[in-house]
Amino acid sequence: MVRQLDQAGRAKAVPDAKVDARMDIVVPHCVSDDPHIIALALESGARLLCSLDQALHTDFTNPQLINSPRGHVYQNAAHEHLIRRHCKKC
Repeated sequence: MVRQLDQAGRAKAVPDAKVDARMDIVVPHCVSDDPHIIALALESGARLLCSLDQALHTDFTNPQLINSPRGHVYQNAAHEHLIRRHCKKC
């Protein structure tokens, strides 16, 4: 899947150093143990998370961490509209 997205120009590489720098900023504000995911979303511009981790949901939808645009969480088929919204060109 990642290879296909890369070949289609839809995958985005984000340098580790940029994610690490963002992590230093978000760690104190995270309730989850996944600040690297929040930092990656901030650096990449990704605003759709597919996860069942409730603490990570809290962080990903926290406007103090991810805002403009806000983060959204896909958990089940009822959230299909989020894929259409966030992955228009996928």
